[in-house]
Amino acid sequence: MKISNVTFKIDIPLDEDGFFSMQCPYCNNRFKINGQYFKTLDKDEVFCPICGLANKVSTFYTKETIDLSMSIAKNYAEEIIYNAFKGFNSKRRTKGIIKTKGFKKPSPIVESLYENDDTLIMAHKECCNVKLKVTVLDKWLTPYCIKCGGYEHER
Repeated sequence: MKISNVTFKIDIPLDEDGFFSMQCPYCNNRFKINGQYFKTLDKDEVFCPICGLANKVSTFYTKETIDLSMSIAKNYAEEIIYNAFKGFNSKRRTKGIIKTKGFKKPSPIVESLYENDDTLIMAHKECCNVKLKVTVLDKWLTPYCIKCGGYEHER
């Protein structure tokens, strides 16, 4: 049996300002980062703008992002399984011990990920020229830079 890896791209919808939601694995606070900036970000490690702790960027994905990704992967796997066995869908009579039953084509599950969160406001970290969205309180308390972990006040 040949086992192969499959890679595909999952587009995460952005809000009206081009940001998408993330959630800290330590403090569980949500924030948003710019989608264009995310594409250029070193994916190894980011800092939470709220608590300042760092971890791999994949640990900051929200539950909704992970659920959407899993649904897309499940849809893809079901389609492959359906295509592999759709030849058995014919109504054949067999005299042997093996009987085949028709397979129904799976209906794709489409989930919406777009979150309109009006409670988050724009913040700018000048140290790395990074824009992010945090709560009013978190901006007032001065968020950490998600790229370098710096904590200087905005000017």
